Amino acid sequence: GRLAIHELMMNSEALRSAIYRREKASGIREVALGEGMRTLKQDGIRKVLQGLTDLDQVLAAASQ
Repeated sequence: GRLAIHELMMNSEALRSAIYRREKASGIREVALGEGMRTLKQDGIRKVLQGLTDLDQVLAAASQ
């Protein structure tokens, strides 16, 4: 079987404002992370700690 890892950035007023101001992607990412976004690698590591997958698989998927 396969297990998905996800990265989801929820839209918020702060993100809309950063996009409207034409901030760089790194700035938008910083805002999203500050609002609780979990990266692909973070989601994968959480699933490793739950025993659902192994770190090699997560690193292979998250580094593409």
